Amino acid sequence: MRSFVSATKKIIEILFNLLFGCRHFHTTFPQSIKWRQRRTRAAYLTGTYVVCLKCGKEFAYDWDEMRIVTNEEEFALANNALEAQSHSS
Repeated sequence: MRSFVSATKKIIEILFNLLFGCRHFHTTFPQSIKWRQRRTRAAYLTGTYVVCLKCGKEFAYDWDEMRIVTNEEEFALANNALEAQSHSS
C-alpha cells in the first residue's frame, strides 16, 4: 500500500511539473548537515542540499563544483572514483 501511495505522489508531482513547471531558479543558500542530524534524501548524497523557494523541493548540492547535482547516479560513480584514486595515491 505504501509503494502505491508513493508512486501516486510521484506521478502527481511529475504531472504538476509538466503542467506548471517550476524551474527551481530561486533556491536557498546551500545547507550542510550537522553530524548525527537526520539526513533527507537530497542531503544523503553529498551532505549538502538546497531548497527551491517556489516549490519546496530539495536538491543535493555539490559544494566542490558549486552546482545542484542533477544526476545522482553519475555523481555517486564520479565521487567513488575520486575517493578510490585518492586512497591509492
